[in-house]
Amino acid sequence: MEDLETTSDTPMTDALDAAAEVHEIADEAAAETIAEAVVEADVVEAATEAGAEEILNEGFDEAAALVEVGNPEAADAVLEQSISDAAVVEAAGEEVADELVAEAVIEAVVMEETADEIGQELVQEAAEAEEAVVDEEYLEMEAAQGDGELAPGTMSPVVEKAPEPEPEVTAEPASDDPFRGPGEWYVVHTYAGYENKVKTNLESRIHTMQMEGKIFRVHIPMEDVMEIKGGKKQ
Repeated sequence: MEDLETTSDTPMTDALDAAAEVHEIADEAAAETIAEAVVEADVVEAATEAGAEEILNEGFDEAAALVEVGNPEAADAVLEQSISDAAVVEAAGEEVADELVAEAVIEAVVMEETADEIGQELVQEAAEAEEAVVDEEYLEMEAAQGDGELAPGTMSPVVEKAPEPEPEVTAEPASDDPFRGPGEWYVVHTYAGYENKVKTNLESRIHTMQMEGKIFRVHIPMEDVMEIKGGKKQ
């Protein structure tokens, strides 16, 4: 793989850009691999077709000579053998050509899968790095508040006082409609394939930070889509 350049401000943005670049490189390499295999397969088929045609021509010439000397039965046998030999040569060439293309397709699939794995690893590492930074900042803020030191981003010391009672918000029971309930909805963009992991992490942090009264639900919207693949509905 080529060296990847990152120019954005956050590890996650860098990771997503790098993952996209990895995919682009893999796509180009896969397309080039298949194109080269197709060209090579065409060369093989052309060579075998030429060889089969030469076998047939030789058979026709030999059969014509046998007919001239009054041996038509031998001529028929020669023609039949020539046609059979030519068919074997063509079949062998087609098989080699098909194998070349099939191997290239497998190699291209491996490239794509490797790119997927690299992209997921980059995003996972960025997510873990950002989570570690958030956890560290949260712990530092708790420690500063507990010691009466300056809170991050403020110009006065933190003064401990009894928290004001907050009005209790009772979350409505979940219904089939995810948009019926208290509060507002916010969209969280995630890397493809990581939706469930992000949901689990959010729900865990909601519980550990005792935010159940402010964050009521994490929902992954999904829908069934009908697609036509291979002439069949899926």
